[in-house]
Amino acid sequence: MYSKQTHALDAAVKNEVEQHTLDDQQLLQLQHLLSKQANANGATFMRHKRVFFGAAAVFVIVFALFFYLNSQPENLHRAIAREVVSNHLKLKPLDLTSSDWSKVRGFFTLLDFSPSNSKNIQQRSSLQLLGGRYCSIRGEQAAQLRYTQSADITADSSDQSDASSANVATLYQAAYDSQLFGAIPKRGDAVVVQERGLQVSMWQENALLMVLVETIEN
Repeated sequence: MYSKQTHALDAAVKNEVEQHTLDDQQLLQLQHLLSKQANANGATFMRHKRVFFGAAAVFVIVFALFFYLNSQPENLHRAIAREVVSNHLKLKPLDLTSSDWSKVRGFFTLLDFSPSNSKNIQQRSSLQLLGGRYCSIRGEQAAQLRYTQSADITADSSDQSDASSANVATLYQAAYDSQLFGAIPKRGDAVVVQERGLQVSMWQENALLMVLVETIEN
């Protein structure tokens, strides 16, 4: 009795399997569909890959061009001029008000360098020191020294409101870095740029970058 039941079960299982088994033609059709889908997925992947690498190549070219243009000396000089002129026109309050050079130089203890009493400035007796404040040039620490040609302003006065109407000149000093600031000639020569109606002169002196902002002389 047991063997007949087992035989009947085996026959039923075999019949069920045969009903769901693919013949050769169906198997070939299935393989063709799978191959077609794989090719489509591969083509889609290659398209996405080409788009990705194309976009990456464009980004690299644009970045390289931007870096190249901004690394050119004339562009660096123009960028420096725009920055210092913007700060010059703001006339922010001085951190220290004094006409005593030793006192002003000693004030800048947070800098990695000691401000230098530029010979180019010393040769211009009309410039009177008002004081100084901390600032920066292209992200580097700098000293900002303010001068005036007006005899009506006393450097030791705490009221600087009159300075806005005077012929104010600003001298910026920072540790010189040729990669950051570009090629700058040494004292005796200078890069001169005009920006927003002002004259910007740049030179090297005592291993420092000097940038003087003043009105254009007629």
